[in-house]
Amino acid sequence: MADNVGLEKFFLADYEQVAKAYFDQHKRFADFFKFYLTIMTVPTSVVVYLVKEGSFSLDQLGLAVSSVPLAALFLVLAMVGFMMMMILINIRFEILRHARQVNLIRGYFRDHVALKPEIAEQYFLFPPRGDYPRFKETKFGSMKSVVSCMAVINSSVAVPFFWTITGWILQASPRLRSELVHNLLIFAMWAATIWIHRYSYEARSSGEELLYACDQRRPPTSNSKANNLTA
Repeated sequence: MADNVGLEKFFLADYEQVAKAYFDQHKRFADFFKFYLTIMTVPTSVVVYLVKEGSFSLDQLGLAVSSVPLAALFLVLAMVGFMMMMILINIRFEILRHARQVNLIRGYFRDHVALKPEIAEQYFLFPPRGDYPRFKETKFGSMKSVVSCMAVINSSVAVPFFWTITGWILQASPRLRSELVHNLLIFAMWAATIWIHRYSYEARSSGEELLYACDQRRPPTSNSKANNLTA
């Protein structure tokens, strides 16, 4: 009995810490996304300022953007955007892990404090088990919308690089050289980059679900103190 009381106190303290970490991660996610948007809008802001001040005409700007150094700079910026997206995905998964831990602690008190099922269903918004919320979202999940937005932004930032590399390809193939083919190649690379972003998120989500399923099937160790306390 004393062991159960001590375990319940431990779970209550853990619940408070995990709940606090859950909200802290939400704030971290929002702040990091704002930082991402700030970085990604810098090139556009500079271009608009230069054109507005008359430092460049649109034709001069087009030649500058298609230059190799500037195209490489935009490619690096797009890669930084992709890495920032992966960091946001990791933060998102940390948020879901904290939420799952909270649900597991709720499940413990539901099962060990003689809480009636109808009362639990009345006061628990989320099911008190460790497989919810899901890492893999529905078709129109909130994180999928964020990833899609970042995919479009990162791919658009990389367009100057796509413009330059496709220009080199067409110079080596005179028969294919035309404005239509050039634009189609740019669009194909832009769309492929968006797909890579979305696939990266889908693969990570499926991988997290698979890891959790494997952990659940793994038999518990017989010499675990925590298992002895809960037995």
